[in-house]
Amino acid sequence: NGDGGWSSADSRARDFVAQLAIPELVKRQLWLHAQAQLPRLRWLCLQDSPVGVRDADYTSLFPAGMNV
Repeated sequence: NGDGGWSSADSRARDFVAQLAIPELVKRQLWLHAQAQLPRLRWLCLQDSPVGVRDADYTSLFPAGMNV
């Protein structure tokens, strides 16, 4: 069908975004709070630095080579 196999991933991403509340959506668009996790949606805390999550509590810091 010419989508390169991405239709399933695209559909799941759209379903996930549809579940976000407005404040959660704004945080993700503006990269506020180091992309904090969303336990209700089983979403992980994402890193925004090559060595770990910046400006967040209870996170680990590793040498850049360890994150590859």
